[in-house]
Amino acid sequence: MHILFFFGCVSLLALAQPTPGPSLWPGWSNAPYCVQDAVLSVVYGIDCGNWPCVCDHSSIGEADVLSRAISSCSSDQQDIATATSIFNWVCSQIPRSTASLLPGVTAMYPSQWPGWSTIRACVAYAIEDVVGDIGCGDWTCVCEHSITAAADLLSRASSLCLNDELDIVIATSVFNGFCSQLPGVTGFQAVPTPTAYTYNTASPTSPGTTPACKTPRTGI
Repeated sequence: MHILFFFGCVSLLALAQPTPGPSLWPGWSNAPYCVQDAVLSVVYGIDCGNWPCVCDHSSIGEADVLSRAISSCSSDQQDIATATSIFNWVCSQIPRSTASLLPGVTAMYPSQWPGWSTIRACVAYAIEDVVGDIGCGDWTCVCEHSITAAADLLSRASSLCLNDELDIVIATSVFNGFCSQLPGVTGFQAVPTPTAYTYNTASPTSPGTTPACKTPRTGI
């Protein structure tokens, strides 16, 4: 039994593909320190926790890398171009997030929703804080009071994510999807989402507008 379990785990690990990262870029070891630092710092610089999240927000990420490279590399044009090239290469290797719930699987908390690990922390906090904000004790209550919850969610997402429209779309998409499948919810009304953006489409932003780094909570 233990032997079968062991080999089963080995098989799953063998099938798992590591997420591409900057260190896999050809010539990474020879890149100047300022370039490496500018690229590596983007993950937490734009309030993400991993590269799939960064690349889902590629416009914000590239702006952050560019700003950091200009500052750290003393405006050296070659170093700036290298940092941008590395960023674009990494994101070209990472597919857009398309996770979905498996048939028969129910998410009891938003943190169990597919793709949760790739959203920015500001989105996670905006969603998670709705429960306490509207005086509910659980998510069934929140989803039953969707109109009140929606107003709170949109307000928090706009504030915490600095009005980034992609993040607002993601927040409402997760909220709608989660509540629509939560057992016991009968009065849910979907939250209208902005029409100018769709999930996984980066919205434009300017360098220097990234929020403070936070780590998304789980099990809420």
